[in-house]
Amino acid sequence: MPWFRGIFASSTKFEAIDNQYRYLVQQFGGPELYREKGKGKYDRLVGRHANYKIGTDAAKRWMHHMEGALNEHDMLRGGGERELARSYLRDYFQYTAYYIVVASGYMKDDQLSGGTQLDSGRIW
Repeated sequence: MPWFRGIFASSTKFEAIDNQYRYLVQQFGGPELYREKGKGKYDRLVGRHANYKIGTDAAKRWMHHMEGALNEHDMLRGGGERELARSYLRDYFQYTAYYIVVASGYMKDDQLSGGTQLDSGRIW
C-alpha cells in the first residue's frame, strides 16, 4: 500500500471523505459537523496526525491532491471572486500542510493521536 494511502487505512473511503468534508465545513465557519460526529476538537490537527511521519514530502503530496481537487471544480475558475476563493483555499491547504510538518517537531514522542486524552501538545 502506498504510504500516503496508508494514512487513511483505518477508515473507508466514504468515511475519509466525510471526515474531510465535515472538518472543512466547520473550519470555514459552517456548522460544527466535525465535532458533532464525535471526532474531538477539530483544532487538534497536529495531534490527530501524530502517529504518522509527516515531512515536506508528505506536505507536497497533500498539496498535489488538493491542487487536483481544486482544479476539478468549474466554480473555482473564471476570474474574479472565483479565483480569489480558489486562492484562499490553496493558501489554506498549503499553510496547513506545512504547519503540520513544523508543529509535529514539537509533539511528545508518546503523545496519543486523536481522542480526548491528548495533552496540549506543547513542550516548549
